[in-house]
This record gives sequence, structure tokens and C-alpha cells, in this order.
Amino acid sequence: MTTRCIMALAASVVTLGACHTGPRPVGYSPALYLHQNQPKKIVVTLKDGTQQTVVSPRVMADTVFGWNETGSEDLVIAVSDMKEVAAPKLAVVRTALIPAVFIAAGVMVFTVVKNASGSEPNLCPEGECDDPVP
Repeated sequence: MTTRCIMALAASVVTLGACHTGPRPVGYSPALYLHQNQPKKIVVTLKDGTQQTVVSPRVMADTVFGWNETGSEDLVIAVSDMKEVAAPKLAVVRTALIPAVFIAAGVMVFTVVKNASGSEPNLCPEGECDDPVP
């Protein structure tokens, strides 16, 4: 593998390696959270205890608009009807560990392969090259 291929592979792993946690409760106002973070998906717990997953949520005034998980139904939920909002969050440690593990594995494989084939070939078997060159 060339250095360019290795760098492209490492960049892909870093880019695609982002891990998210499961939905975690948001600790402050749902409307403020949605304005600031614009998540792709949230789980809303309503005051009556039911849960609803909202994809592509948008807040307009005091109402959250979005779709259900299959995208087949429009959802309209008043912020005042929400008891809790949970959203997936980026897991920084897991995100950093994935490329680190791949890079470490690549270095180990490279080292093993290099050491296994690292001995130079004997170009002068059994002393055939003993004559000094003038």
C-alpha cells in the first residue's frame, strides 16, 4: 500500500468513525436545545407518558414539527405538551478510539510484515563473492 492509500484509509476511518450514544435527556428547554443543536432525531416524552420519535425536528414559535421514524406521518407537538426531550449525543471517547485502534492495528501489521520480510537476501551464497573488487 502506498502512503497515499494509507492516508486516505485513515481519513475515511476518522470521518466515518463518529459514534453516538443512545438518546440522552436534554437538561434544559426543548425549544432552546432544538434551536442551538438542530439534531436529526429526538425522542419526546409527552406529559401523558407516551414517547414519540421525531425525525428532522424544527421549532416554530411554541411548536415542534417533524416526521415519524418511517417518514410517513407529519408530527406537530406543542412544546408545552413535552415532559422531556432526549437526543443522541456524540461519544467523544469512542469516536477517538476507533481511528486510534485502526491506526495501531495498521502499525502492528506493518511492523510484523516488515520484520518477517526484513532480512536482506544473501547475494553471495557460500563465499562466492570473496574476491575483492579493484
